[in-house]
Amino acid sequence: VSNVAGGHIVEVEGYLLSEEAAQKLAAREQAWAQQPAGFHGAVGSTDVRYSRGDVPQVTGEKEWSGTAWRGERVNAQFVLWTADGAAQTRLVVSPLRSEAGEIPAACVEARFVRYVLADGQLVADVIDTAGRLDIPARTARPVWVTIDVPADAWPGTYTGTVTAAAAGGKRAEFGLRVEVLPAVLPPPSEWTFWLDLWQNPFALARYHGVEPWSPAHFAVLEPHYRMLAEAGQKCITTTIVHQPWGTQTFDPYESMVEWICHADGTWSFDYSRFDALVELAMRCGIRGAINCYSMVPWGDTFRYLDAATGDYRSIHAPPGTAEYARHWRPFLMDFVEHLRSRGWLGRTAIAMDERPAEMMKPMLALLREVAPELKVALAGGNEPELKDH
Repeated sequence: VSNVAGGHIVEVEGYLLSEEAAQKLAAREQAWAQQPAGFHGAVGSTDVRYSRGDVPQVTGEKEWSGTAWRGERVNAQFVLWTADGAAQTRLVVSPLRSEAGEIPAACVEARFVRYVLADGQLVADVIDTAGRLDIPARTARPVWVTIDVPADAWPGTYTGTVTAAAAGGKRAEFGLRVEVLPAVLPPPSEWTFWLDLWQNPFALARYHGVEPWSPAHFAVLEPHYRMLAEAGQKCITTTIVHQPWGTQTFDPYESMVEWICHADGTWSFDYSRFDALVELAMRCGIRGAINCYSMVPWGDTFRYLDAATGDYRSIHAPPGTAEYARHWRPFLMDFVEHLRSRGWLGRTAIAMDERPAEMMKPMLALLREVAPELKVALAGGNEPELKDH
C-alpha cells in the first residue's frame, strides 16, 4: 500500500487500484467464493440493471407473480448466476394454464439480456435474440420475460414455467403466475398516447451491412417498424434535407428527398425514397404523422444536386434571409402537391429540433405564406410565443 496525493493506492495482481476499489473487489471475490457450485437463479426486478460481475442481490424467490388486462403485455426479469460457469445456456417457456383456459407458449418469450459498454462500464441493456449463451464463471446473466396476454383470454389466474438449461444437466426453473383481469386493453392502433420515438434507417443499413434503400434494407427495417407500431408509435421520422442534425449522430441522417437544380435555375425533387419509407411505416401500422426534418437544420446549410455538373453543392441560408426564401419556396409548393397526390398532406408536419424562437419565427412566416396546409412539430423546450403554431 502506498500513499499517492493523499489517497491510498493498492496493487492487486499487477493492477493499481484505489483502496476503495480494492475493498470492493475483495468483497466481490468473497461473495463468489461463498456460492455453491452449479447454476442459480431467482426472480429479479424489472427496475434493476444487474451487474455482470456481482452476485445478484435478490431474495431468492423462484416464482414471479403479476396482473394483466386482457390484451396487455407484461414483463418479468429473472437473474441467473454461476460460480463455475454454465455453457450452452438456453431458455424454454411453457404455456400458461388456468381452469379457464390457456395462454399459448407462443405468447410467452424469454430472452437473455446482453451487456454493452457505457461510460467505460458494462451495463445490462440489450434484450437479445440469441438462442443460447455461455455464462462464464463468476458472472450473472439477466433473463427478460414478456407475456402477451391475448385479448380474448378468459379472466383467471394462469401459471407456467421458464426453464434455463445448460450443458451437463444444469437447470434452473422459475414459476410464472399472472392474474388476468376482466378489463380489455385496446389494440395499439387505438391508443391515444402520442408516442414519437425517432427512427434512423441509416443506422440499420450500416449495422446490417446492406445498401441503403435496397430490398435488403427494407427487409431489415420492417420488423423494427412493426415493433414500434406494437408499442403505439404514432410518428414516422423522415428527412427532407441532408444531415439536419449535422454529424451529431454516429450514423448521420441523409436526405430522403433529392433536391435537383437544373441549368435554367428550375428545381425538381425526387421523392422515391421518402415515399418508400412512409409506405413501409404505414404498412407496419404507423399512421399518425409524418414528421419531416427540417427547415431549420443545424448550421443553416442545404445541399442540392447540380444537374449540369452532377456535383453536390451547398447553400448557406439562415431563416429570414432572401436566400432562404428563394431556396425553400419551390420545394414547399412542390412538396404540398406531392403530399396531396399521395393523400398524406393532412398528417405531414415540418419538424424542428431544439430551434430557438428567433429562428423559428421567420421560418413559420414563410411556411404560412407558401404552404399553410403543412403542420409544424417541435422537439424542444416550451416556447410560449410559438405554441399557437
